[in-house]
Amino acid sequence: MVDMNSKTADPICSNDVFESRQDVAMRIGCHPKTVQRAEQRGELAPVKFNTRLVRYRRSDVDAWIAKACVATANNTLCASRSLSKTGGFKA
Repeated sequence: MVDMNSKTADPICSNDVFESRQDVAMRIGCHPKTVQRAEQRGELAPVKFNTRLVRYRRSDVDAWIAKACVATANNTLCASRSLSKTGGFKA
């Protein structure tokens, strides 16, 4: 079941790659709670298969990362999220 009330209501394609909150956090070097906060702020759209199984499209995660990098370059990144020296997000 896909949550049609989420920001991402696109149908699931067979070539979509999904990542868990922990996978996203490990990939960008942050805590899973940081990923959850981005979801709550509407920056990262979840795909909910049921009430407990939440995944993120890899393309949405890549876009979120790119947007944060552009914002950092323009010095407009919000204070609650910044890029660490290793290139990952830190809360």
